[in-house]
Amino acid sequence: MNAYHGYCYPDIYAVADAISAEPFSVGASSVYWFVPYTSSGNTVSLIMFKKSDSGAAASVGTFSRQMPICSEVGPLNPDGFMSGLTLSDSVELSWLVIGVWAVAFAFRAMRRPIR
Repeated sequence: MNAYHGYCYPDIYAVADAISAEPFSVGASSVYWFVPYTSSGNTVSLIMFKKSDSGAAASVGTFSRQMPICSEVGPLNPDGFMSGLTLSDSVELSWLVIGVWAVAFAFRAMRRPIR
């Protein structure tokens, strides 16, 4: 699974499709876009095209980009990284926090009769 623009995709091919679906413009007269031509491992290779006002499209160059790996499909947290925590991990952590509070409350309750 690979991350791109705040989302974790199931494979490198889905990342390549997401990249090619996003044309961008530089200035008022040119639009650029990427077309994937190979994808393997964690690397996606792209051809960059430029379309000018005249309507002609020309290849600008090729680029390879290493995509980061993430732990599960879905949106990333605000820092841009998957936490790796599953729902069961979160529930377990919550019960551990509750347990710490229960122990602290028990010690407090035991200290009262001693005074």
